[in-house]
Amino acid sequence: LEFRRVLFRSAIFRQALVGILECDRDGCLVSVNDKLCDMARRSEADLIGLRLQDLTLAEDAAREAPLFAAARDRGEGYVIEKRMIWPDSTARWMRGTVTPVVDAAGRVSRIAIMCEDVTQRHNDEERQKLLMAELNHRVRNNLAAIQAIARLTARGDASKAEYVESLQ
Repeated sequence: LEFRRVLFRSAIFRQALVGILECDRDGCLVSVNDKLCDMARRSEADLIGLRLQDLTLAEDAAREAPLFAAARDRGEGYVIEKRMIWPDSTARWMRGTVTPVVDAAGRVSRIAIMCEDVTQRHNDEERQKLLMAELNHRVRNNLAAIQAIARLTARGDASKAEYVESLQ
């Protein structure tokens, strides 16, 4: 039964559709699956021994540091979206679900992280923000033009009824 359990866990780790890594209490990678290697564009040999910070954009690493400390020290898991640095120095957005792994004594011995590439969603959100800003700009311009026309029309000697009719 124990052999089956180990085999099952091994198969899940190797064949998962998300990147999975395991690191020690200091954040050094001790195991990675093939999907994570694909996501990081590095081999397993290149990844093992690196620290999480080595793979993370500096500002995101600073944001994650207190969360990782809480996971390591108090066993608090967390979810974070951060940028992973590729070997060519470009970055991809990753969503990491971080789970402390406790030993028999209840002490956090390792940290397991499941990673999913969410770059496309981030790009889509940025594009949507840009389009909304452009739409707001155009609406404001149209409203300003309408207000200017209304003010110019109101300057005439016409009565209120004639003014209202001229706007229609």
